[in-house]
Amino acid sequence: MVLAGCVTCSGMGLGTAHALAGEPEAKPTREFDAGLLTEFASDGVYEQFARRERLLVIRKQGRIFVSSSTCTHRNCVVKFSNENNELRCPCHGSSFDDTGTILEGPATISMPRYGVWVRNQRLIVNTNQLFTERNWDKAGAFVEV
Repeated sequence: MVLAGCVTCSGMGLGTAHALAGEPEAKPTREFDAGLLTEFASDGVYEQFARRERLLVIRKQGRIFVSSSTCTHRNCVVKFSNENNELRCPCHGSSFDDTGTILEGPATISMPRYGVWVRNQRLIVNTNQLFTERNWDKAGAFVEV
């Protein structure tokens, strides 16, 4: 795509032009301090940021990762059920296991995860760095505990 001669591109920002050219748009890191690692001492789904920050901190099998708390169908905030160990969307009934993997629709994709790291024993989340399910095992998608 040649943008130099694009008449309709005159009002576009540089980020839009890069996106149209097939280049990823650079976003600034948006760090969120989720708290001390000791606050996530046992396996489970931690929902204290589900509404305000739209994320879930999940600890499972020696890893901590941070998932979006919104359903991939229509962006409703999911709720964790201890009874059946799954995340359920109250709007349309989609369900996800406790790692964010889709179990039942209408949603068709698993919930994305955010970039995470530890700084001074605190869990830091980069909400501008997303990992789809196929990249959940990549560096930056989780921290070992």
